[in-house]
Amino acid sequence: MFSVKATKPTFRSYLPSLQTDVMNTVVPPIKKLEPVLIPGEIVVNEVNFVRKCISTESSQNDLWGKLICTNFKVSFIPQDDSPKQKSQLSHVLLGEHDIPLTCLEQVVTVNDTKGKKKALGSNQKLKFNPTELLLYCKDWRIIRYCFDEAGPESAKKVCLAIAHYSHPADLQLLFGFEYQGLRYRESKGKQVNGSYSRGGLQTPLFDRPSDWDREIKRTNASEWRVCSINEHYAVSSSLPEHIVVPVSLADQDLKQFSALFTDGRIPMWCWNHPNGSALVRMTVVTEQLVQKKFDQRILSAIAKSHPQSEDVMRSDLDKTLPNVQEIQAAFLKLKQLCVLDPFEETEERWLTTLENTRWLEYVRMFLRHSAEMVYYLDGKNASVILHEEEDRDLSCVVSSLVQLMLDPYYRSLIG
Repeated sequence: MFSVKATKPTFRSYLPSLQTDVMNTVVPPIKKLEPVLIPGEIVVNEVNFVRKCISTESSQNDLWGKLICTNFKVSFIPQDDSPKQKSQLSHVLLGEHDIPLTCLEQVVTVNDTKGKKKALGSNQKLKFNPTELLLYCKDWRIIRYCFDEAGPESAKKVCLAIAHYSHPADLQLLFGFEYQGLRYRESKGKQVNGSYSRGGLQTPLFDRPSDWDREIKRTNASEWRVCSINEHYAVSSSLPEHIVVPVSLADQDLKQFSALFTDGRIPMWCWNHPNGSALVRMTVVTEQLVQKKFDQRILSAIAKSHPQSEDVMRSDLDKTLPNVQEIQAAFLKLKQLCVLDPFEETEERWLTTLENTRWLEYVRMFLRHSAEMVYYLDGKNASVILHEEEDRDLSCVVSSLVQLMLDPYYRSLIG
């Protein structure tokens, strides 16, 4: 038998030992990306390692992060925070990379390798793993996400979740219902001074008399009261169950008058100026024979509600502003110009084409008319009645603009 002599190792390493190297190396912590949620908002689905495309020409400025779908928004959280993302302001509902689900017009998935593309709706199936997600927004933004490094199944699930919650077959999936449910559960059974407490949620939804009572007190509208004749929508299916009317009009009279209005939409208070003048919305009277007599009764009641002046200004919005069909046609022309047509082909005639859409003209008309109503309420100390055939479209825009112009409360998150 031969004896084996142990050989002496001849290899010499000039690198530090593995143990020393590991001990001296500080491993950076893995960053946990979490969305900022508002009350009632829950995370539905999410996927990591998503690339958000910033430019169509180059991927140099693209962002990497997590894509999240909640029941309120689509949220992208970058791995590297920008200065704007580092501080979350308490009064801001949406972050820099957030999109409300109700802002999504179309959800499109793409698979480059297979050459497939599909627009998704609620409860639809996706037979391929998406490599890209395109979100077409109602404000004309087109947001593109790429799933280069994301798990294929996770990417598919988040795309389906976004489509399902942005275009729900069941309205209960809309965030407003979850918010309302949370508000109800927190306030159920808890009464403070005879009215329900709303817990941590302070935004009034005006679905109960106490909300309107607070608004009446806030605006010092002492000559107006809450009316509940439309409980269970007994008078009108398109009016709230609780509205505000002049103190001088009894419930019995209002029930009788409702038959004379389009869809039973009786005159409805919107807001009171500190000087006592009121902003009122009103549909037209369907019975021409009684219109003059009835109009006089309504005008008298509104005039009595003003502590200092009996002047009432009536504005016929159907005669002074464009109708809904004209506004929609202008919007579609503007969208065609800004989103669909290549800029190179329209550059020379862009301003002319923009003017021909009539969109800016219509915006100016609404702002000018709202400013006139502000002048009557604030400068002339007169109450204003906004007349519209169905009291559902133009009056909503004008009354909202007037309140935004005159009341700082409505320029806050709660308002």
